[in-house]
Amino acid sequence: MNENLKEKWHQHFLKFNESNLSIKEFCIKNDLIKSQFYYWKSRIPIRLAAPKKISKSNFLSFSEKAKKELITFKIGDHQISFSSLPDAIWMAKFIKEVQYGSSKA
Repeated sequence: MNENLKEKWHQHFLKFNESNLSIKEFCIKNDLIKSQFYYWKSRIPIRLAAPKKISKSNFLSFSEKAKKELITFKIGDHQISFSSLPDAIWMAKFIKEVQYGSSKA
């Protein structure tokens, strides 16, 4: 393996980790080919950071209170607490209902 090329990609991965971009966005911005990114990623032992972007719809806050052992979700003006995590599908339906209201009128 060409050490200069390996070092070049290692530097790309370090830069990627600090970029807060998706792989696609990073490759476009840096004139890289996405398939080459994945090729070198599989050959260079470096841990890539997950994108740190925060969703634009910041309507859900989450807190876990150790004292009461409750998990509390706040969605807009609504709040609901659980003693353990609820089923993910049920929670998604609940959030959708609170956010968009009932479609059954």
